[in-house]
Amino acid sequence: MVRQRIGDGQYEVNMTHGTTNNETDGTAPKSAEPRDVAQDGTAPDGTALRDVAQDGTAPDGTAKLFNAMPSHRKTLLAILRFCRCPHKVPEVLALVEEERLKSFTHYSAADYCVLLEQAGSLCKVTEDGKDYTQAKAEPAVVEEDGMEYLVANEPPEAFWVTTDAGAAYLEADKPLERLRGLVASESRYQRIYEEVLLLCLDEKGRSIAEIDAALDNDQLLQEPRIYARHFVDLLEKCDALDWVDSWKTSSLGRQWLEEARASETEGGAK
Repeated sequence: MVRQRIGDGQYEVNMTHGTTNNETDGTAPKSAEPRDVAQDGTAPDGTALRDVAQDGTAPDGTAKLFNAMPSHRKTLLAILRFCRCPHKVPEVLALVEEERLKSFTHYSAADYCVLLEQAGSLCKVTEDGKDYTQAKAEPAVVEEDGMEYLVANEPPEAFWVTTDAGAAYLEADKPLERLRGLVASESRYQRIYEEVLLLCLDEKGRSIAEIDAALDNDQLLQEPRIYARHFVDLLEKCDALDWVDSWKTSSLGRQWLEEARASETEGGAK
């Protein structure tokens, strides 16, 4: 395991056991259990992660998981969206592998699914929608040379599907509203938010060094001293910026920029 510092006194434990798509039933090694996500079972917000991973009975299990893993939010949401309709386990793992390419992470595809399952956000079912844990592969009776033998059958194929709790979290997740609220609460820095998104509009995007160079000497950021990457972090959490080899303004970020420009034009016309 590799420990990576994520805050004062907090460490996120990245797993390097290398779970692969060969685990077609979606079962990750025990190291994928949520208590391994942080050094001592404590999430960045102080939540004990054994409380995060409920069996689905706790209505806030999904929210606790997302609060404990903010940097993995987009991947977790992508899984829940994809699994609104049941999908075979290998299909889900393939989707997560694509998401993993967009960010540096030691979590395997199966790890994410198991974490969501333990939080009550995702569940495994059979093809006909029954609880997979209750499914049994009855042995077949084979007759040979007048003798009957029991032959083990293959277990039923597993599907991942988003639970009601996971669907409710998806429905409540409104990143554009969060972005509007963020900028409204920090209206002094609206121009900075706009400039970060404008810098990252083109196809090649911008590195954090380029964003720093463009904005860190801005007088607005001198007192109190704030660095441009602070705004990058907040914009990413509102889905306004995406990291795809560089920082790029997302479609949501573009939508907000259009709103901001329209509002400024309207205000200037009055």
